[in-house]
Order: sequence, then C-alpha cells, then structure tokens
Amino acid sequence: MSRVKRSLLIVATWNLIAGAATAQESDAPGNGPPPERGDWDVSLAVGTIASPTYLGDDSYIMSVVPSLSVNYKQTIFLSFEGLGANLINSHGFRAGPLATFDFGRNEDGSNPLQIVGGRTDDLDGLDNVDFTIELGGFVEYSVDGFVGKIELVQGTNGHHGLVGSGTIKYQSAFPVLGKMGFYSLGPEVTFADSKYMDSFFGVSPRASSRSGLARFEADGGLRSAGFHATISIPLTRHISLTTFGGYDQLLGDAAESPLVRRRGSRDQGMGGAFLSYSF
Repeated sequence: MSRVKRSLLIVATWNLIAGAATAQESDAPGNGPPPERGDWDVSLAVGTIASPTYLGDDSYIMSVVPSLSVNYKQTIFLSFEGLGANLINSHGFRAGPLATFDFGRNEDGSNPLQIVGGRTDDLDGLDNVDFTIELGGFVEYSVDGFVGKIELVQGTNGHHGLVGSGTIKYQSAFPVLGKMGFYSLGPEVTFADSKYMDSFFGVSPRASSRSGLARFEADGGLRSAGFHATISIPLTRHISLTTFGGYDQLLGDAAESPLVRRRGSRDQGMGGAFLSYSF
C-alpha cells in the first residue's frame, strides 16, 4: 500500500501485537483445511475489533474494519497483513518472501474507523512514526495439527527497524451446525531491534520537552509475549463467522518506556469478530 491513512491503524494491530490470529491467516495455505475453490480463493469480510488506542495504551477503542483475503494456487497470498509467496510448500513446510506494513503512529491519535472510545492525548508531543513498508520472509512447519512459524521483516522507511515473531499454534476442525468449523490457538513472542523499539517506545530530547515524559532510549530485544485464539464457524456455504481474542504482555524496553509506565500498560488485549463471504 502507498501512504495509507492512519484511519486503518486498527488493521495494523494484527502486526504490532505480532500476529493475533485472524480469519485471513486461518485461510492462508498451510494454516488449516485446504480450500477447494479452484485457482482463486477470495474472501471479503467486515468486522469489529476492540484494541488499545496505541501499542502500550491502557485505554481501548472499538472500530469497524473491512478486510480482503486472496490466495492464488496455494502460492501467492494477499491480505491486510501483507503480500507473500510460498516458494516452498511441501511436506508440511512453507517458506518464502513476505511484504508487510506498519501504519505507524501519529500524536493526534485519531482513527476515523473508530465507533466507540475517546481520543487519547497520551501521544501529544511525541514523535510521529511514518507508515512503513517491511520486507522479509517467513518459514513455517506443520505436523499433526501443530504449526510453528517464524517471520522476520525489515522496515524500508518509517521506523527503519527489524521486527520479527515466533508462533506455535494448535489448530483443528470441529463439527458445528452440521458443518465443520475451525479453531487455532497458541503462544507468540515478538522481538525487534533498537531502531524499531526506539521509534515506538523511545522518548527523544525534543519529545521529552514537548510531552513531559522523561528521555528514554529503547534498546532492541523481546517486545511482547502472549497467547491468541481464533474460532471460525461456517454459517452457509459462502458465509462464515470468525471470532478471535488475545492477550500480550510487553517486555523489555517496551514495558520500561515512560510512555507505557506513566500513561499506558504493559498488559495488552484485543478481540473481535468478522463476518466473511468467500467466493
């Protein structure tokens, strides 16, 4: 995406909390029962998400979010999480290039998709973080319902940082309403280098004088650890309902940041539901 409005910030929560499971991920090749829809697998969805106003906040907002998921021949996949390709997709292994994005953060804290919750002034005076295109790759292995995955991407602009995640999920199908539903759950850890951490959790001398927060230079390391779950239930042949939730705790310098300690919380939760239509 080009410079996307920060009105879609809520979608970036998928990446900042390091991959809370979503309906798009459930449909990705290797992450569930393989779709039998020919070369193309396309889903449109709309849903609501409750999440922190910004990563590290203790106040929550609810937003309405549209979503699109596209898979082509189990090889190329596109969603609000990014664009990728399965260069390897055999015997439980998937690996390939990945392009994701981070919508950044503006001090005004506005989000036009927000339907519940107030505007935060926690970020007033802090440095903005521009929308960032991130390039990298992923490796995944699936066996007996367990899926282990590692992602690593480098910011090409904006935060200019290196950020990654490691997940282990258990996923399976189950009978519901005369059809087969799907669930996925498991822990996740995220990590980042000093450029990324300092962009989101550091307080520069200029920002300190403007915001009243103490100066803070954030080092790289673990960013968060948590647990996420997704349940997808087919309602008709083409329509399904997906609910998801998760909890993450900020770690390292993310948790020690004056922004988080004085104005937010290291405890981060999110949840929501999507209604999707598959073509």
